[in-house]
Amino acid sequence: MVNKRSYSFFIILCLVFIPVIAQDASQWTSHISYAADIENLEKNENTVYAVTDGKLFIYNNSDENIETFIKQEGGNTDIKHIIYSPKHKCLLITRADANIELLFEDKSYVNISDLKNSTQNIDKTINKIFIYEDLAYIATNFGFLIINLLEKNVKDFGIFNVPFYSILVDNNKLYAATQKGILYIDINDNVKDLALWKNMEVSTHYTNSENKFTDDEIRDILVFKNQFHFRVPQKAIYRMDSPTSVKMVLAGEDLNSMRHLQNNHIIVSADNAFWDYEDLDKNVKININLLTSVIPNGNRSGEYWVGSSGNNLSLIKANGNSYEYIKRWKSPQGPASNYPFSLTLQNKQLFVTGGGFYLSGANKSERMDKAASISIYKDSRWTNIYSSDISSASGVNARDLVYSVSDPTNPKHIFASSWGEGLYEFEGAKYLNRYDNTNSTIEAIVSGDYSTTRVGGMVFDKNSNLWMLNPGVKNIITVRLKSGEWKQIYYTDIANAYTNPKDIIIDKYSNKWVTSFGGDNYLFIFNDNGTINDNSDDKYIYLSGEGDRNYFMDQDKKRLNISDINTIAEDVNGHFWLGTDIGPFQVYSSSNIFTEEIIFRRIKVESGSGSNSVTGLLENVAINAIAIDGANRKWIATQTSGVYLISSDNQETLAHFTLDDSPLPSNNVMSLAIDPNNGSVYFGTERGMMSYRGSATEGADDFSNVYSYPNPIRPGYEGSVSITGLQSNSRVKITDLKGNLINEGRSLGGQYSWNLQNARGRRVDSGVYLVFGSSENGSEGVVTKIMVVN
Repeated sequence: MVNKRSYSFFIILCLVFIPVIAQDASQWTSHISYAADIENLEKNENTVYAVTDGKLFIYNNSDENIETFIKQEGGNTDIKHIIYSPKHKCLLITRADANIELLFEDKSYVNISDLKNSTQNIDKTINKIFIYEDLAYIATNFGFLIINLLEKNVKDFGIFNVPFYSILVDNNKLYAATQKGILYIDINDNVKDLALWKNMEVSTHYTNSENKFTDDEIRDILVFKNQFHFRVPQKAIYRMDSPTSVKMVLAGEDLNSMRHLQNNHIIVSADNAFWDYEDLDKNVKININLLTSVIPNGNRSGEYWVGSSGNNLSLIKANGNSYEYIKRWKSPQGPASNYPFSLTLQNKQLFVTGGGFYLSGANKSERMDKAASISIYKDSRWTNIYSSDISSASGVNARDLVYSVSDPTNPKHIFASSWGEGLYEFEGAKYLNRYDNTNSTIEAIVSGDYSTTRVGGMVFDKNSNLWMLNPGVKNIITVRLKSGEWKQIYYTDIANAYTNPKDIIIDKYSNKWVTSFGGDNYLFIFNDNGTINDNSDDKYIYLSGEGDRNYFMDQDKKRLNISDINTIAEDVNGHFWLGTDIGPFQVYSSSNIFTEEIIFRRIKVESGSGSNSVTGLLENVAINAIAIDGANRKWIATQTSGVYLISSDNQETLAHFTLDDSPLPSNNVMSLAIDPNNGSVYFGTERGMMSYRGSATEGADDFSNVYSYPNPIRPGYEGSVSITGLQSNSRVKITDLKGNLINEGRSLGGQYSWNLQNARGRRVDSGVYLVFGSSENGSEGVVTKIMVVN
């Protein structure tokens, strides 16, 4: 995609362009979900543009090809509006952060960030767009903005601090529905001067007693068949038959939109129907449940592209007031949800769990109510288990899923924990069972008429026993044995109804580490000594953020005020990393951990102030997730500032990925997972998932499975080639066929990346290149080949 930027600035708005360093787009892969309801539709000949959950995809009705548009730089926030210009063959896009883009048919785009980057104290909310000839008129909460589609820049603006709800041009006049009623001005006058705008009275000419309104209630205005039409939410559509006569066209409390189409029709949509007006008093009404968007299929009479709940993009043909589907569920492949609450990579498959804590309570949002899903990514294909599938099979309203894991001996045997409905069991995508207090040792929290069954973190041990956390009850530790039998383990220290145990992980000594969040926070480490049925020989240690004993303490003997332990991860050296609300901490693990003092070690790094002072790594930054790659580098996800990549010695920030300089759709990164086989790092943000092709994998035991990719290197390829399957920290040499040394270095974990350049920094010529690898002591070696075609 060609990137053409617009550098148009209007000084009165004090606009500033802030350059950013964009990440290499070839290293990123989008895993955005397009399964949600269609919010906006535009069409051009055989091309349909659809927005779902703030993300754009493009459907070609001729060959059924589907493309996605992921902006590769600076603020990939939700798309709010799209509108197509047939004259300029471009789609105008606006985003939630007020960025404006022009996407052309040749897939090039222009980024117009003037409004987004404005430092003036104005409300930048964009409400409506109207295109007339070469200009796009944009109604905003501060007034209006005009984009020149020919020059690809900002032409004009009006900063009135008066909300403009919709805008249009008719007979050389600019009209707007505003907070002050309907205003208009000659387009040749000084449109920046609000004093020159005049009022057009509308409601005073409406004499009917039914659905009376005031001019400041009007939200949409358009001209159809040379007559003005107005939409007043919760009331009706009105028409101005003459300067002194206004009539009601259509009444309804659920009339959501009114738009004038290219085929000179008006489409009025409601919650469960839409009306197609081809004349002032002639329309076709189509009843369609839970309608979200609609647009006619060009000049094909009676055909419409629609979005409706559960059907995604569909093509229908009208049949009286009803319809039949011609095409249905047309959307790009991807996960079920753009809310990847947790990520788990096991058995060469990625599990994406789209739920969360407390969603079924008072804090549940409408979007999260639809996000309780499981998505499985394997061999570059997605398999989705939707919340509706789980609900219909289980008979309960599934909406609180938090984690998913699979049996090490059977990758298709999947368990999903729920913060309200217990434990779900699947065979692949097929629902098998749900476990709660009626058929397992999982207990329910009962208070009066209120009952909920919570299961948090889960982990399989080496014997395929599933350990899980059952919060809010007396017996927090519950085990489902490989045989299917259930057991509970009771520990006094954590038998507290007000604690929320979150994660459980097992180290190489078979110690189980349990963390909690909210309320009485703790780190609990125990070892059942291989006797699950007998806890008399168990060892355990309890540390808490509360009380006067065994409290959290750093290496300087300073007590730590930690409110949440959000994540726990084991590094290559067998030590543990805790991500908390006040930063990351390292806790050393050993076989004698129950007799040692547990220290939450701050990672001290140079402050960079030049005063030789040190500070804690990401001190006071809320950490959501931590993942360790094959080179022992730490990927740290935060709540507000994206993801940091920290070196293996913990002293250097190697990379920092944010919404502003990468394709990440949000700086709130909730979950992480790393594929040990290829080094890919998966980022689960609150607005969708991306993956980054990392340079480190887990080291192999030998050199029996070394390969490089891509291979061969074809003309036009500008990325790096990865040699993987190496032993950790292998020495790598790349030569030509004559034995001349081209490149050398050490692998990161089990992977080495070559940028296709020689020692002089120049791209190598076409040819075959040999890769030699050897272990740290040089006792083993391997040869593979790379073919380069320029």
